[in-house]
Amino acid sequence: MRQCDRIIKAYLIFLLIFTANAAHAFYTVQESGDLLKPEQMQMAAELQFVTSGNDGINLLARFDKGFDNDSNLRFVGGLGTTDFILGGYFKWVPYPDYEEQPAIGFTFGAQLARYEGENELSGRIIPFVSKKLDSDNGEFTPYVSLPFGFSNYNDHGRSPLQLVIGSRYRHQEFDKCDFNAEIGFDLNDAATYISLGAIFPAFE
Repeated sequence: MRQCDRIIKAYLIFLLIFTANAAHAFYTVQESGDLLKPEQMQMAAELQFVTSGNDGINLLARFDKGFDNDSNLRFVGGLGTTDFILGGYFKWVPYPDYEEQPAIGFTFGAQLARYEGENELSGRIIPFVSKKLDSDNGEFTPYVSLPFGFSNYNDHGRSPLQLVIGSRYRHQEFDKCDFNAEIGFDLNDAATYISLGAIFPAFE
């Protein structure tokens, strides 16, 4: 059974990398080493403020599903300055957050977006590092990522690269949702943005 799971996982990674053309400037990360159990699901909402390039506001909804002990699936939908965004991602965390070791993971994904009447098919690879930290004010999970990939928009290929820094926050006395904030910096063919998110409790 374990061997079968590994084959499925390898196939999903292969499919996401080689059937997409990767990342768009409007896309965000909102990701850490936290994992859902295979039977768990989770929903989140995010408001993104793009401050450079094609500036504007996007509203995104995310649905996460546990896949196995070290990976999750994610589905994304959104609208706003970008007419619509639809995508799917596979998160793999081979090195979990344990004692002094930070979580190290990768997210592979593909998205279809429409902006100013033109479609963009894109895919991205998102390496990230995160570490859960306890404090008197609650639990913080800061993360850093360098998402990159390739995209095709209006018959032009791009290779976006960003530096993303963010953190998830869980208040010790508020269990309705966790909060997430991040900032993304344009390193190549991307955009600078700020995003704020709410992550609702996992359910089965």
